[in-house]
Amino acid sequence: RKDENMTQISDTRFARYQKDLENASFRGSAEKIPYLKLAAGKSVKIRILPGEDPEDLSKDFFCKSINFYGMNPDKPTIPVISPRTLDSSAYCPMYEAYLALKKSASKSDQDAAGKIRPNTRYYMNVLVKSGEHAGKVMVYAAPKQVWESAITHMSNPDYGDITDPEKGFDFNLTRTGESMNNTTYSLMAVPAPRPIASTQDEIDEILAQRFDLSIFRQPPSVDEIKKFMHGNLEYFTTGGFAQKKNPTSSVSNTNNDDDDNDVATPNEVVEEPVAPKKAGVTLAALKARIKSNE
Repeated sequence: RKDENMTQISDTRFARYQKDLENASFRGSAEKIPYLKLAAGKSVKIRILPGEDPEDLSKDFFCKSINFYGMNPDKPTIPVISPRTLDSSAYCPMYEAYLALKKSASKSDQDAAGKIRPNTRYYMNVLVKSGEHAGKVMVYAAPKQVWESAITHMSNPDYGDITDPEKGFDFNLTRTGESMNNTTYSLMAVPAPRPIASTQDEIDEILAQRFDLSIFRQPPSVDEIKKFMHGNLEYFTTGGFAQKKNPTSSVSNTNNDDDDNDVATPNEVVEEPVAPKKAGVTLAALKARIKSNE
């Protein structure tokens, strides 16, 4: 029989330990992370979940990340976290490529720059309250428009901490438009505050399902980024998406709506760390130049 003096571990705590154990086995793997994606013209009710420690940038309710797509011709949908996520003045070969094409006198180069421009996303843990994923905790890669709306609500004394699991607010998230030039989002609060579940145990169980958002703040090494750009790297061994076995493509389900009208915050784009390139420079030529200097 069980020793009556033995302290038992709750199911919620055990579930959290099991999750940590799985993360330790597959360091940084985003393969098991379910991402909330919203189709054009669709709406879903969500609850933004609180962070584990609001005073810690890596454990707040959101995690800001600068991503680049299209860096590898064979894996164009794979997001690569930029070193500029942690330091706006950090050297980033992807940003250098973007600037070189953007400043080129060639129209085709400028068009190419638009296709590889940096995407700023604010990753959040959300509890989906409606639709096919109702009841699931998922990660939402929010564009700046949604993040700003969330912060605006929090600065309003009528709402306060919208992420509070007991006194926070549900939101209706809606997407309109289909291209990056006409897509907009709205985040409308449901009038009355409410708990995310009816009992404390259920609340704890939901919070235990939150994903570690800090992986979105950990860029690969510059050396691995260059190798990936040249097609010489199958998976990252550094950064938040570092893999032991799984291919880099396991993170391809990261949300890339290609619709963020705000490419980067001002302090991320005003700096021009590279000298202007001659007219007609191509991304392929720039990659070859970087490779020859390795």
